[in-house]
Amino acid sequence: MEKQLLNRRSFFALFVRNTSLTAGIMLFLSTCKDDENAAVATETSDDDEQVVTEASNGDEEAVTETSVVDCQANGTSVSIGSNHGHTLTVSTADVAAGTEKTYSIEGSGGHDHVVTITAAQFSTLQSNEGIQVTSSTSSSHMHTITVNCV
Repeated sequence: MEKQLLNRRSFFALFVRNTSLTAGIMLFLSTCKDDENAAVATETSDDDEQVVTEASNGDEEAVTETSVVDCQANGTSVSIGSNHGHTLTVSTADVAAGTEKTYSIEGSGGHDHVVTITAAQFSTLQSNEGIQVTSSTSSSHMHTITVNCV
């Protein structure tokens, strides 16, 4: 390996470039310091009370927010596995009614699947527990759907 000597101009240009890069990295890291030291924890107690705690290692005080998980009051959140444009909304009225219901989840997926939530599964949602269901098969695939209380 052959050594190359740097002239003053090349050395100075290399020095300035590396110093600027290092200064930029240090500035970025110093602005992220507060986020790095923060911690967020979420717990659900036996009585379906959800507690979200955010704490910082700095001078700021810890903030605790408590909310009750309740499908009938707060609704549901739906996650569709391997999703490619399908949508499903399980309303608070559907949860309260508690009767079996079949939903179309086509959305912008370009093809339709149907999902049936049984009366027993609605009863589980009324107890503020999540459920999982599987869609019908369409276009050679199906989806696993998770419905949780918020």
